[in-house]
Amino acid sequence: MQVKKSGFGKKFYPLFTKDNTTGNQRLNPNLPKEILKALGPSFETIMAEENASLQEDARRMAEAQRVLNVQTSEEERQAQEVRTYKQKTEEIRTEYIALQEEQINKDPPGDVREDREKLIEAGKQLKLL
Repeated sequence: MQVKKSGFGKKFYPLFTKDNTTGNQRLNPNLPKEILKALGPSFETIMAEENASLQEDARRMAEAQRVLNVQTSEEERQAQEVRTYKQKTEEIRTEYIALQEEQINKDPPGDVREDREKLIEAGKQLKLL
């Protein structure tokens, strides 16, 4: 396929040439700029732009994943701190309850016991009268 600039007597140019290194056809690099502009961007240019866009998207996704991992690990650390705090609080509460029960179940001091016995004797005597 050949192309030319518009107008009478203009030269024809082959649209594609064979690339000697790869053996593939490619857009003729010797085409005048006006023809290249009229054809629009080449496949290679479009693919390079798309590839750059995909790489940028991949970089953003990796950054977002890294930020998410940092936030997740921070949340896990905070949750572990809360669990540790609750466990320590429960241990202290259990120890406090045990101490209170121990105080309640302790024998009263000697003078209180004697006062109690005197009151019981006085109550018995009142009943006898």
